[in-house]
Amino acid sequence: MLTTERKNGKNQGLGKRARSLVDRGKIQEAIEHVEDAQRKDPSDWYLAYLHGWILQADSRASEALEAYRKAENLAPDNSQLKAVLGELLLAIDKEELALPYLEACVHQWPSSSEAHSLYGTALLRLCQFEAAEEAFRKSCDLSEHNPDARAGLLEIYELTSRPHLSRSLLDNYIREAPNLASSHVFLAEHIFYQEGNCVDACPHFEKAIERYCASPDPAWFKQYLSTLNYPDTIVDSYLDALENCEYFQLAENVARDHLEPAQYKALRASLLLRQGDIESAAKLIKAAIEKDSGEPGIRITLSRYHLLNGDPQAAEKEIRSAIEMAKGRSFDEPWYWGIMAVSLFEQGRKKDAEELIQQVDAKNQERFRYSMINTFAELENWEAVVGGCRQVLESDHDNPHALHFLAKALFHQNQPKEAVEVYKRLLEHQPNNGRALLEIGMACNKAGRVDSAKSAYEHALSTGKLSRPQQELARQELLILNAAL
Repeated sequence: MLTTERKNGKNQGLGKRARSLVDRGKIQEAIEHVEDAQRKDPSDWYLAYLHGWILQADSRASEALEAYRKAENLAPDNSQLKAVLGELLLAIDKEELALPYLEACVHQWPSSSEAHSLYGTALLRLCQFEAAEEAFRKSCDLSEHNPDARAGLLEIYELTSRPHLSRSLLDNYIREAPNLASSHVFLAEHIFYQEGNCVDACPHFEKAIERYCASPDPAWFKQYLSTLNYPDTIVDSYLDALENCEYFQLAENVARDHLEPAQYKALRASLLLRQGDIESAAKLIKAAIEKDSGEPGIRITLSRYHLLNGDPQAAEKEIRSAIEMAKGRSFDEPWYWGIMAVSLFEQGRKKDAEELIQQVDAKNQERFRYSMINTFAELENWEAVVGGCRQVLESDHDNPHALHFLAKALFHQNQPKEAVEVYKRLLEHQPNNGRALLEIGMACNKAGRVDSAKSAYEHALSTGKLSRPQQELARQELLILNAAL
């Protein structure tokens, strides 16, 4: 791949000077140096490339693309320039334009794992699954240390309804590299999000954090994680799994150990809201805002408090503040906008909410709608939950989140028989989902199907996939049923 330093030829020292200026934040000065050199030597493709590199470093992708195209016109046969162009086009979601460049890279560097991985990513986004799978497999064969290629394979397996292959790939990865954080990250997220099994996911999240903090992973993984704001992302997923297991105290301990103080307070308040202690959450939020008013997580939690307290206008104000504060940082944008949409619906501003929904791009729609459904469920607006879930299931028939929330909503709407049928659909895809196994027992009991309820509770307990609080609830329900006989 191209670097900013030229080994020989004209303008050799300029790249080194430009990088030094960029590293010190002197972007404009670097641009002026290169533009001055271009005026003196407009035919040098390297100067046009260097100009593009500086603009890209300053997050000015469209201007960088224009500069790279100028360089390409000056050196149409330069394979390294094609690689730069292909990678940038892919980064700005222009997969169709990126594809021929990335295909050329594969031919130019057939032994490059990165080249095959980038080519596979473009093919995947264009829904050419078979060709993408071949490219990712080739990338993995060339290097076992390519997380993007493994992640691409996992996504293809999920999109083509082959979750058994996902688990097989991840189990092999754990056997090959049991001490790498990456092994445990991928497996934990698959177990939790795809299999719905928070109990078995938690130990892998814990190991991932331990191994990441101990730095046993090679440099490529540390660099990869830094682009995703890890270990924060690992911690967020781990906390999500702990909450699903109802391990609230453990979640608080993990947050205290791994989050910034302001984020920790926001998480504590969120846990209190989850447990229904709204007033204690309000006191904690107030204290947190006085200490750190610029932490978007606190504002998000405050917006949820206002929604639960029946003040959607105040919720909208706080979510807008959170989004503004989060600009320039990595944050869960579709989740924030999902809460915003709920605040608009709760104000009766259906048109504004629907316009917001239309503005969310396709790749973020699932996360956005999950945020809406989750927030409506928190408000116990079960009619809205049912509507949101059915809308998701129209295009994604087996979406586990939508199936679970739909079953839960039907149960709370006093439709236990319908809820049981939806739980059955979910368990076809997630047989180890401890929460679903417990809840189908509760739905059967409510529907008057006592034998089925007993069988469901016994099955749930026998799987070993229930957290301790869930085990206690299942045993309690069984005792009540047996006592009634």
